[in-house]
Amino acid sequence: MQKFIQVPIAVQQDVLSGKLIGNDLVLYNYLLCKAGHGKPIYFSNKKISEDLGGISNGKVSAGLGRLLRAKHIRRKKTANKTLTQLTTIVLDRDNIYIKGKLS
Repeated sequence: MQKFIQVPIAVQQDVLSGKLIGNDLVLYNYLLCKAGHGKPIYFSNKKISEDLGGISNGKVSAGLGRLLRAKHIRRKKTANKTLTQLTTIVLDRDNIYIKGKLS
């Protein structure tokens, strides 16, 4: 069971600079809860929207697009699902990845 989630400063800075919006931070936190282990997950936008409750499918899609353009996530369409993997993530104190690069 996860007790704490670390949101890297790089994501927070992108929200403050306007590259991302508040909903994107909520979406990123959701992805951290589900994919904080560093491995890909295979969730549809509809499932993410349903899990988050108050965020529409369109807003989820737009948020994932902004996170992708900011290089905080990686997405790839597969046969019938979409792979989503965090590229900005704190795995442990020795493994901190910012936009896919070990910091």
